Amino acid sequence: DTPWNIWAAEYVPGSGWGAAVEIDGANTGNSTNPVLAAGDVATFAVWRSYSGSTYDVKAARYTSAGGWEAPTTLDTQSGSATGMLVETDAAGNAVVTWRQDGAGTTTDHSWAAVYTNGVGWGTTTQLSSGSVTAQSQHLAISGGKAVVVWHEYVSPNYTAKASHYDA
Repeated sequence: DTPWNIWAAEYVPGSGWGAAVEIDGANTGNSTNPVLAAGDVATFAVWRSYSGSTYDVKAARYTSAGGWEAPTTLDTQSGSATGMLVETDAAGNAVVTWRQDGAGTTTDHSWAAVYTNGVGWGTTTQLSSGSVTAQSQHLAISGGKAVVVWHEYVSPNYTAKASHYDA
């Protein structure tokens, strides 16, 4: 069975589309659900990659000067990741957020990773807590500051939650 891979091609006005390149590295599983955020400094691609037992979050960064960088695994938690979002700001920073399956529990949590231009990816952080499931995440970033919002369900009510990041 052939694995699914993530490919990208750059469009240059006046020149057209460049050649497609595989950006998910030496993927041995299936890569799915790519999402992109493009800015003046860099473009970020994020996707799910099957590791043999779960889906992990991977990311790659593109600059016009350097092309696609090798992918980075952002989550190393047990359980599968889903619902990835990525945003970038004018300075080339980025935030990725996703929902992480509770690995055998009924609790999913909201997680995030921050890319600081000139530094790289920081440590992943669990945003939600407790024994309730985080759902319907949304993300915004500007000037090195980011906000992730989601809702949590505790029967019979939904509660809005948020987490703020300030570089």
